[in-house]
Amino acid sequence: MVKPSTERILNPYGRRHYRRTYSLVEVRVGLVILSGLASVLGWVVVRGMHPDPELFDNRALLDPGRATAVERGPLPEGLASTGYREGPIAHFGPDNLFEKINGRADFFKSRGFERLSFVSLQHSDPNRSVDVELYDMGDVQNALGTYASERAPDIKPIRTEGGTHHREASALFLVRGRHYVRAIAASGDAPVPAQLEQLLVVLTGSLEGAERPWSEDLFVEVLGLPAEAVGFVAANAFSFGFARGVHTARLPDGETDLFVVPTGSEHDAQALSRQFIEGFLSYGSAGEHAGQTVVTDRYLKRVAVAAAQGPFVVGVAAAPDPEAAVSWLGKLRAGLGEAPAGLRTRALSEVERAAQNQSGDEVDIQGSDYD
Repeated sequence: MVKPSTERILNPYGRRHYRRTYSLVEVRVGLVILSGLASVLGWVVVRGMHPDPELFDNRALLDPGRATAVERGPLPEGLASTGYREGPIAHFGPDNLFEKINGRADFFKSRGFERLSFVSLQHSDPNRSVDVELYDMGDVQNALGTYASERAPDIKPIRTEGGTHHREASALFLVRGRHYVRAIAASGDAPVPAQLEQLLVVLTGSLEGAERPWSEDLFVEVLGLPAEAVGFVAANAFSFGFARGVHTARLPDGETDLFVVPTGSEHDAQALSRQFIEGFLSYGSAGEHAGQTVVTDRYLKRVAVAAAQGPFVVGVAAAPDPEAAVSWLGKLRAGLGEAPAGLRTRALSEVERAAQNQSGDEVDIQGSDYD
């Protein structure tokens, strides 16, 4: 058996040292450092014995009236029904939205997000507590587009004057004007349904509604598509960086999309329609059907087409074949041409507002003879 070596490798002299004297300066510096460490230790002990009285203040949770003292933003009074109490109210902007919904902040920010107001309506059973998220999306188009992106395809929203909503067993989703609301509980057991109903009544009565978007009038009233098919993509529609402010409608096959984009002029519409064709070509190859250029996706084998009509770009994406793509393009062009002049005026005013928001310059949209 081999005995372990007792020979020191790194420091063969152990704790031995050979300094005969120490500098007085070293001693003084050491004492100063030691004194500083002792002061820090003393401060920690004192702070621990006398903590900030608001550090563990839970009066906002126990006293519903105290929570209302905080700035409420668009959150109205009277959200909590019997058996519930309001927790603290919190607000989040684009810079810190990730603190509340990490992983989904970019989803909302890409759709025009401006501010989130949050409050938890707390119940003695945590599973029955309801978290209320009220998103200010800047305008009704962004709010409806966000709602449409989150809503399951089989959900049929309930349209009301100035808004739209739907209820699930443990959740409420609501759009009123520029605001999009999500109220979600872990359980759908009583009294959650009653609390969700109170939220619907209070929020509908307090949040300002908005006129139905022009694209819903076009797709629903003129073309006869269901309201739940209508959507709006503020940016990066079809994964194209140039595609902003795109109004869409999903056809009953669950894949084909009609789309319309208002622009500032006929010239702009022609240029943008070419961009759409070039974008679709990056994933496929061009062909022709009934005198119209169509693009077939090389992977999905679905067909896209886009064209200018006055100051609008109209198009079809992911159609099953060239015949369907061109047919729906014709219906969309006819519907837009037959739509009331007021609808087109509302659509073009959207472009004007967007231009003013970006540069502060007014855009003249009267030069087109499209109307």
